[in-house]
Amino acid sequence: MNAFNPGPTPVPSVSRFSQMRHPFVSTTPGQRPEVLRNVDDPLWNRFLGEAERHFAEVGGLRPPVFPMLCHDGDLDEVMATVVLAYVREDRALWHRVGDWLRALLAHYRTVAPQWKANLEMIPRGIKPPTANQDNLAQFFDSFTRGCNYFTEGGLMIAFLHLYDMLEAHAPDELAAAEKALLEDLLADYAVRYAFNEEALKYSNRGLWANNGVLASALATRDPERAKLLLEQSWRRYREYRSTFFDDGSQHEGSMGYQVMSVEGIFYYALTASQVFPDRDLYGATEPDEQASLYLGYPGYVDLARAYYRTAIPGPYERNIPRGSSESVPLDLSSCFLHAYALSGDPELGWFIRRRAGEVNRRCLTPMKVTPAMVLGLGLYEPLKSFWVYRPVTEAKVPRRRLDVMADYGAVFSRSGWDAAASCVTARFGYAGTGKGHNDHGHVTLSVAGVDVLVDPFPRIGPKGHDSSLFHNTVALDNAEADPVVGTLHARNEAEGADAFLVFNSGGVLPKRIFLHDPREDANRWFLNQPVTPGHLHRRAVVHAYGHALVLADLVERPASSSAHPRIDWFFHSALAPADYVEGAPLDREAYAVRRKNIVDPGAPLEVATQGKRTAPVGAWTRIEWSKGAARAVLHLQPLDAPLELSFGHHRIAGTPGWDQTLKDGEENWFLRARQAGPALRGRVVWAWSWGTAAADDAPPALERLPDGGLKLTIGDGITGEIDSGFSRLKMTTKAAGPTPPA
Repeated sequence: MNAFNPGPTPVPSVSRFSQMRHPFVSTTPGQRPEVLRNVDDPLWNRFLGEAERHFAEVGGLRPPVFPMLCHDGDLDEVMATVVLAYVREDRALWHRVGDWLRALLAHYRTVAPQWKANLEMIPRGIKPPTANQDNLAQFFDSFTRGCNYFTEGGLMIAFLHLYDMLEAHAPDELAAAEKALLEDLLADYAVRYAFNEEALKYSNRGLWANNGVLASALATRDPERAKLLLEQSWRRYREYRSTFFDDGSQHEGSMGYQVMSVEGIFYYALTASQVFPDRDLYGATEPDEQASLYLGYPGYVDLARAYYRTAIPGPYERNIPRGSSESVPLDLSSCFLHAYALSGDPELGWFIRRRAGEVNRRCLTPMKVTPAMVLGLGLYEPLKSFWVYRPVTEAKVPRRRLDVMADYGAVFSRSGWDAAASCVTARFGYAGTGKGHNDHGHVTLSVAGVDVLVDPFPRIGPKGHDSSLFHNTVALDNAEADPVVGTLHARNEAEGADAFLVFNSGGVLPKRIFLHDPREDANRWFLNQPVTPGHLHRRAVVHAYGHALVLADLVERPASSSAHPRIDWFFHSALAPADYVEGAPLDREAYAVRRKNIVDPGAPLEVATQGKRTAPVGAWTRIEWSKGAARAVLHLQPLDAPLELSFGHHRIAGTPGWDQTLKDGEENWFLRARQAGPALRGRVVWAWSWGTAAADDAPPALERLPDGGLKLTIGDGITGEIDSGFSRLKMTTKAAGPTPPA
C-alpha cells in the first residue's frame, strides 16, 4: 500500500534501511558498553526507577493518540520504554514498542485514503475538507496537530529511530507486511512535502523537514527515488549549514530558534553520518570555489558554543531573550550534549554540569518522572540524550567577560559567571529574517538574575511587543524607529569594567543571508528588511562590574515632518518605579508601528502612561525602582532640553501550553522620557546603580569638556570620555590606566 506514489508502481526492491546493520542511529552495537555506563549516573538511575513506577501506575506503555505534537511530550512514553527495554534487555518491553508502532500503522490505514484524495484535489484548486488554511500550496496532511510539515519531519525521523531500535533488539517483532507498511508511511512523507510551497525555506522548519526527507530516502524501496532523495537531503543539509553565520548564530535572529535549528542539524548528522561514512557531517568548511553556493560554514561544535556565548549569568544561566524567544534556563538539548561528546570542550562541560540536574520548565511531559533538563522530555524525540550523553570529565568556568557576536549583532559584558554577576547586553546588528525584533540600540541589564532592564514579552505579548517601543531604545515623533543594521563602533576592556559604542548606521547584512530570500523566511512572521536610517542614534555604554551601568545617548536628525517634533526614550524593567501608582489616571497616545506581519495591517499602537514629572537640564533626576527585595536607582541628566517623564505598566495573563514561559503571566513597568519642542538633537546620560553602599546611590560625576565632549567618573576608579560627536570613546580605570579603543 503506497497512498502517494503518483507514477507507475516502482520495480520491487528493498529499502536502504532494511540493508543496514541495526541499530545505526542512536547507538551502534560497539557503543553499548559505553552507553550503559549512564545507568550509574545518579540522574539516569533515578529516571529508570521513576519510569518503571510510572508505567506500573498507568498499566504500561499507552497507545499513541493522533494527532500528536512532539512538543507536548506525546513521544515521551514510547521513548522511555525503548530506553528501559535497551537497558533491561526485556523482550516484553520491545513487544510493547511493537504494539505502539502497530497502532501507528492502524491510524495510517484509516487516514491514507483521505490523504490521497486530498492530494488529488489540490492541483485542481479544490480545498480539502480538512484544510486549515486557504492557501492550498501550504496545505499538508500529517500525523501532527496543525498540519505542520516541519513537525511532521521530526515525527518521521523519530519513527525511523524507533524502527531502527526494534530491528536491532527484536527484529521479528513486526511482521514483514507491517515493516513494509511502516516503510511506505515514511517514504510517503517526501511526496507530501514536495507539494508544499514552504519546501524551499531555509529556516529551522526546513532543517526539520529535511530530516523527514532523509527518513523517506532510507525507507523507500524504489532505488532511484532513494538515491535522488539521499542526494537532495545532502545538498539541502549543506545549504542549511551555510545559513549559519561566521559567529555560529543562525539567521532567524533568536537563540530560542538557534536551539531548534541545531537540533535539526543534530538529528540529520547523527543519522546521515552512518549513511555517508566518507562525508564529514560535523566539521566546518571553507568557501568552495567550484561550488560558490556553499560559502563555508562553522563546525557543529561552534554552533553549540554560539548558543552558550549568549548566556546571561545569575543564580542560573539564562538564554538571552532576544527576538521571539524565551529568557528561560539555558537549554540542555541532546544536540549540545552531543557537541560535548564530540569535543570534550571544558566550557561546554561547565554549562552541562551546571544545568544537568535542573528542572526543565520549558516543556510539558505526561510522564510522572523528574523533568530534568538532560532527559529531553517533551521535545521532538525525547531521551535521545541517553545515547549521546557522556559524563563530564573536565569543566572550566568560561573565561569570557566581553563577548561580541558580530553577525548575531549583540555584545555581552559580564562581571563574571557567579550567581551575583551583573550582565549587560546591547544590540547593534541585523534583526534576523524571521524571529528578530526591531531593537537596535536596545540594552538589557541583569543583576543576580534580576532584570533591571529587560526585553519584555520576547515570545508572546501585547500588540507591538516586537516593535522598538517595547525595547530600551528610542522612538521619534510618535513613530517606531526604522529597522537598521548598525555597528559596534568601539569597545574598551579593562579590569572591572567594559565600555562600548553602538551606532545605528554603517552595518551590512551578513553575507550568507543571500543564500536565500529573507522575505520567504518571514512568511507570517516579521518583515525585517533594514533601511537607511533617517536619524542618528549613538549610544555609549559603560558597565562597571557589579556596581553601575551608564548610558550616554546622542539622537539627531536633519529635519522633522511632524508639527510636534519629539524624541521618546523607553526603558522597561521587571522592577516598578516609585513614581508609578496603581490605578492612577492614564494618558493614551497612538504610535505608528512598522508593518512586520503579512496578515497584520500595521494599525497604530496605543501607549498608556501616568505620573508626569520634569527632568531639568544640567541636573540629576533620581528615580528608585524596586520589587520585593530587589532594588535599583536611575539617575538621568538631559544635556540639551528638559525631559518629560511618565510611567506605564504592561501585564499579560498566563498562557498554558507546551511553552511554559508565560505559565504564571508576565509584567513589566516602563519609563518614557520625552524631549519635545523644535530641537532636533538630544543628549541624555542615564546611570543605573544597584548596590547597597551609600556610593551606589549617587550619580557619576559629569564634566563637560572644552571640545563639547563629556567626561564621566563612576565611583573612584572608572572614567569614560566621549567626544562631542559621540564617535570616540575612551575608558580609564584606576587598576589598568587608559584603555585604547579596540
